[in-house]
Amino acid sequence: MRMEEYGLEWTARIPSNDEMQTMLKQKPVILQQGGGLIFLGNPSVNLFWGPCIIVHSMYDANKQVYKLYEDQWFFSSKLEDICLQYRMYQKLYWYHTLKDGFKFFKSAFKQQNHSNYWRMSLTTAIGSKEDANIVAELFQSVRFVTHGPKIYVTFHGQFPFLNIDGDTYNNLPSKWSVISLYAIDATYYNSARRQNERLWYNIAEAKQAKQPVKIHVFDPKSREHAVYTEKVVYGIRLPNVLPYEEEIER
Repeated sequence: MRMEEYGLEWTARIPSNDEMQTMLKQKPVILQQGGGLIFLGNPSVNLFWGPCIIVHSMYDANKQVYKLYEDQWFFSSKLEDICLQYRMYQKLYWYHTLKDGFKFFKSAFKQQNHSNYWRMSLTTAIGSKEDANIVAELFQSVRFVTHGPKIYVTFHGQFPFLNIDGDTYNNLPSKWSVISLYAIDATYYNSARRQNERLWYNIAEAKQAKQPVKIHVFDPKSREHAVYTEKVVYGIRLPNVLPYEEEIER
């Protein structure tokens, strides 16, 4: 699958069974920019922005996997086909249903004792436990901080509940949708998204300036630091990994 995102051309594909023997236990998506930068990640669906790959690793010419220090999100509407191949049918269905304006009732929230948070049963709001758990996963995709989040999900027994902070609750209309929820704190959500995408913008800026791309990674087995970059062999860009100390000395 080819796509143009973040000002560059990319390809995404699911690895063959032979490739999987040298990769991670969980079957990743291979995301490649040009010939030199090869990433590995898991397909996902974000509540606000839809299909994405949560990129966690890089893959070199020797078929060795290196980990990124922070996961990065790669968004493209074209990734919906990849998500379907991973059987994310219901998650995509609910993403589109919520995006198209599915309504929740503000009155369904109850304020928590001695807390600035309000809680709503997703099972009651959605109508079934199975679908509520899928919707809960979508809401969990926009929890950006551990302490004091604007949105988070809790489980009581096996039933999911949506929790929102007081400011968000006060600004919700009586009938609200994911669209109105996003609009309340759009600046906050967009800033968080940008932080989780900054690697792609850094790569695009380096390419535009004709500077080498340098990405700090580590070997998950030895824990040794390294720098993932590119090298040109006979005019072809290939992935290249340099020891961290060697790169520092340059």
